[in-house]
Amino acid sequence: MSGKKSTEVADLLQQGWAARELTNNRLDDAIRKYAESILKNKKELSGLQAKAGNSETLSSDASGMFGAEGQKKVQEAAALLQKLKSAVVVEKNAQESARELKRFAADLQKYDSEAADIRRAIANKYDYCNREYTQASALKKKYEKLAADRRALETALQREAYTADEVLLEAKKVFSQFEAVNKAVHDMNVMAANRKQAEAIRKQVTEYKQG
Repeated sequence: MSGKKSTEVADLLQQGWAARELTNNRLDDAIRKYAESILKNKKELSGLQAKAGNSETLSSDASGMFGAEGQKKVQEAAALLQKLKSAVVVEKNAQESARELKRFAADLQKYDSEAADIRRAIANKYDYCNREYTQASALKKKYEKLAADRRALETALQREAYTADEVLLEAKKVFSQFEAVNKAVHDMNVMAANRKQAEAIRKQVTEYKQG
């Protein structure tokens, strides 16, 4: 029995290399792109939430002047603000992506070194390569696992990035609605204050004429 041949080992190494090529720079670039997009959306959402501040409340004068209509606007503004503040961009995979890319690179370097060692071991052999065959088989599985992990991270980030885009788009719409309703409440307060001031002036004028 001559055992495994060097050509069989070389074939396994080639299969491992094919799996390795699935972990190329294109996947790395896609992972970085998705992660950057998610974190950018997270930052933009936080900015909208901070900019929104607080919802307006009606003054007692405005409440008397606008009644149920005014209270309805106040409630609407508060609900929109709550919806905006509760919006969340999930960034778990984006935060972990840099660490994962470093792990992928380190593993890839280690596996490439193992492959080079196996090639050197079979360079001048034709058969009796059972040990190298076992090593190459294990290495092929390592390359395949690394490729699968990389694809899984890209898929998770792609899904996360799509959701983040949707969350930010909805948050922008809610922010715009909130600003409009909140301004309406503010304007009610201004109108009530102006009317109160006008009435005070008319009263002073009347009292002056009567005096």
